Amino acid sequence: MGDWNTRRFTGFLKKMKNVIYCVYEKPLDWHGDYGPISLPRIEEYASCVGADFKVLNNDFLPPIIREIKAEFVDKGLDQPINFFCLAMSKMWLHHELIKSDYERMLVLDADIYVTKNAENIFEDKNYENGLTMQKLGVKYADKIRHDIKLYYDEEVDNCYYGPIVISDRSTSSHIVNNFLPDKYFLKAAESMKYYGEERGNTGDDYEMKNPKAPKVHSITEEHLNACLLKKAGVSVNEINPRKWLGGMRRFGEPDYRPHMYHLAGGDKKYFFDKEVLNKMDSLE
Repeated sequence: MGDWNTRRFTGFLKKMKNVIYCVYEKPLDWHGDYGPISLPRIEEYASCVGADFKVLNNDFLPPIIREIKAEFVDKGLDQPINFFCLAMSKMWLHHELIKSDYERMLVLDADIYVTKNAENIFEDKNYENGLTMQKLGVKYADKIRHDIKLYYDEEVDNCYYGPIVISDRSTSSHIVNNFLPDKYFLKAAESMKYYGEERGNTGDDYEMKNPKAPKVHSITEEHLNACLLKKAGVSVNEINPRKWLGGMRRFGEPDYRPHMYHLAGGDKKYFFDKEVLNKMDSLE
């Protein structure tokens, strides 16, 4: 495998045909600014694997998302709507890829920590063609399907999560040609107007305190990705979480050595724990 300096030199010998995208804006969400920790590591990784690295922020928002964001100005939802708009905008990275000269893209959320022993994911033969994402667990997928049926009156099958996305030009072009119309995103934003409303559990027959509020939790990128993949008819390679994108639940177990960690939710605190980060980096 070699160390990072060796891989960096090897990377520069290759023609830059791949790109790593990251959508990030400070403050990204409610957990402190971990960008100065995660982004330099992702950039260093990009250099080592011979890929360009591009960080996109609120300047990247597509027109329909800008329209949604403008509607929420001065409504006291700056933080959640900022997060909503950035998350939804990641779907337009398929457009960015086909407008570019790159052959393949890797999209990483800003709350992913790439370990120093990380191999070149672009060389993983399991993901060299098509679209690769993380499949949602059964309980979460059931919730997403429930919400989509209730909110959009559509049936979807498998549901996927977007902290890591790999795609090639052909697949992204097909997705763009079958992209969701603006009405899906406008309707998703309607759910944000009732952000914080008390809701029952998924599938419960419950009444909202506000009768106008939809009986779903806020519509997220997971919902829209499921609708998009169904519309485009795209099959998805499931990322191997044990190898590529782990969480903290099994951190420290002898046989658990993923190359990247998704420090989502409360796990973002580990970005600021040097002892934990050093342990992640020491796993070979």
